[in-house]
Amino acid sequence: MGRKIAFSGVALAAVCIVALAAAALAANLFPGNIVSQLIDRANPLAPSATAYARVPPADSYVDSWRDASGAYDDYRYLVDAVDAQGAPLRVSVNAFGSKLGEAEQPAATAEADGAEAPASSTEVGSAEEPAPSASDEPFAWMRLQVKGATTVTWEYVAEEDVPRAAADML
Repeated sequence: MGRKIAFSGVALAAVCIVALAAAALAANLFPGNIVSQLIDRANPLAPSATAYARVPPADSYVDSWRDASGAYDDYRYLVDAVDAQGAPLRVSVNAFGSKLGEAEQPAATAEADGAEAPASSTEVGSAEEPAPSASDEPFAWMRLQVKGATTVTWEYVAEEDVPRAAADML
C-alpha cells in the first residue's frame, strides 16, 4: 500500500512538472494575452531576467482596455527586447493610464538636484548651443524585469544605462 502511494505521488509530481513546462512553453509562444501573463507569473519554472528595449511607437499597442475605475485607458504592447548579454526576447509590456512614450518622463539630473535648468538658450551665456535636457526629449530606452515573456516591471532609462551588448543588438 505504501509503495502504491509513493508511486502515485511521484507520478503526480511528474505530471505537474510537465504541465508547468508546457504552460511556460505556451506562454512564450503566445506572449501578450492575459492567460500567458498569468501562467508566467504563477509558474516557478518561468525564467526571470532583466531586459532592455527601445520604447515602441505610442500607437503600436496590440490591445487596450478601460481601467477598473473607468478613468483611463491601459495598453498592451509586444516588444522586441534583449537581455544584458544580447539574447533576444519578445515580451508583453502593459502601460497603465497612458501610452508608452507619452507618460511623464523623469526630470533631468540637474533639476533633481535642485538646480534650475535654463529657460532658454539665451540664458546660457556661451557661444555653444546647450545640450537638450532629458526632460525635453523622451527616453528612447526601457529597462524591463521579465518573467517568461511577461514584463513584471519596467522603467524608462537613458541610453548610457543600457549595456553595450543590448544596445548593439537593438
